[in-house]
Amino acid sequence: MCGLAGFFAWGSARPSPTILKAILVAQEPKGTDSSGYAFVDTAGKIRFGKDTVKPTEFVQQVTQAKWEEIADSHTATFHARNSTRGSKTDNKNSHPQEYKGWVITHNGTLTNDDDLFYYYKTERFAEVDSAAIPLVLSQGSDYKDSIRHLSLLGGSATIAVLCTASPERLALVRLGRHNLFLFMDLPHKILYWSSVASAVVDIPGYSLGNIGFSLMSKMP
Repeated sequence: MCGLAGFFAWGSARPSPTILKAILVAQEPKGTDSSGYAFVDTAGKIRFGKDTVKPTEFVQQVTQAKWEEIADSHTATFHARNSTRGSKTDNKNSHPQEYKGWVITHNGTLTNDDDLFYYYKTERFAEVDSAAIPLVLSQGSDYKDSIRHLSLLGGSATIAVLCTASPERLALVRLGRHNLFLFMDLPHKILYWSSVASAVVDIPGYSLGNIGFSLMSKMP
């Protein structure tokens, strides 16, 4: 299955590019077929990039200037894809997936994506099952209603959601069995998340002598 990672900062502090690279690379055991990022720039625009390479290659491919721009954001989400449905060589199937202003990354497998595209009479813009997520989000009348539409998804879905109409917001959603671990850096007012618990070694925590601690929780 795929790997999700990212951060949300609600204060003035920001993570370092080194941390962001590390938490994306930590997802590589979950996916090597493609990698990507999405972030909200200082003007409130959602920017994203993706390619059909594994995370260790992707972090080198993205320029240091771009990593610094991502780190200057208040939120960003990263993805490592393990292809299930859809060609792994077609970058349209890489994440983030975007449709009508909704930008998502997804871990899991949806079982009713074809039915949803048929029901909403919309031509598929990617083979990957995750394309159905921004499709159902786009049916909502407002932000909260759009998030409620995610209950239409069948199968398993752990999702990070950004929206061009509400760039100050982030939604993390877990429907099914795929874990998402949350890490709180309270001194800097930054929430990190990762599909793998081992990302804790790269995230600021606390220490008592030579023993390290972190504030970590599994998303219910």
